[in-house]
Amino acid sequence: MLVIEHLKCAYKSVCKSASSTIYVWLQQHLPELSDLSQHDRRVKMDIELAAPKNINFTQNLSEYFLFSVVRNPWSRLVSAHKELLRGKEPKKNPISLSIAEVHKILKGSLDFKDFVDFVVNIEPSAKGSLGTNAHWVPQSEWLSNAQGSWRGLEVEDYDFIGKVESIDADIITIEKGVGVPFPIPLSRVNQSPSYNYRDEYTPDLVDIVGKYYEEDIERFNYEF
Repeated sequence: MLVIEHLKCAYKSVCKSASSTIYVWLQQHLPELSDLSQHDRRVKMDIELAAPKNINFTQNLSEYFLFSVVRNPWSRLVSAHKELLRGKEPKKNPISLSIAEVHKILKGSLDFKDFVDFVVNIEPSAKGSLGTNAHWVPQSEWLSNAQGSWRGLEVEDYDFIGKVESIDADIITIEKGVGVPFPIPLSRVNQSPSYNYRDEYTPDLVDIVGKYYEEDIERFNYEF
C-alpha cells in the first residue's frame, strides 16, 4: 500500500486493475521523482512510500482517503494469463510463486484451460507457505490484506473502490478524495491490444472461475 503523506491518501494497488495508470498519476504529484525513469519512479514509490510493516490501520490510516480499483474477475484472469504469456515478472518472487516458476509447473503449456486449473487446483498446494500470485489473487483477499501485515484492514474500511469498467467516471470520485486532478484525457498505461475476454471461456470455465472468485463477484457486483 502506498501512503502519500502530503495528499493524505493511501492507495492499495490491485494487479491488472489500472494500477500502472494510477501510479503514473500519483507520480506527477511527487516532484522528487521527476528526474527518474518511469521504472525507477515506481520502484522508489514502492520502497519509500509503502506503509510500514505491522502498521495498525485503525490507528494510523483511518484519517487518510483510502482507495483502490478492482476489475471483473473473469476479465482480470484473462489479463493475468496474457501477462504469463509475456513472462515479464522477475524469476524470483519473495512472496509468491513467480511467473517463471508457474511456467515450469505448467511444463510449457500456454493453454488458458491449463492456467485456470493451475490457479484453482495446483497453486494452493504448490505454493507452500507463500501467498497467491498478486496477478490473480482474489481481490477481496488482497484488499483486506489477508496476505499482508496491516492489521485491522478490511474491505469495508476503504473510502472508495472504483472499477476498471467505469474508471472514467470513478476517477472523478478519486480526484475529489485525493484532492488533485487527473490528466485529461485519462492516460492508460500498459493497456493491452483490444480483445474480448469472453472468447477464452467455455461454459465450464465460466463456472469454475466464478466459484473461485465468488466473494469478489458478490462483493463488487460482477457478472460474466
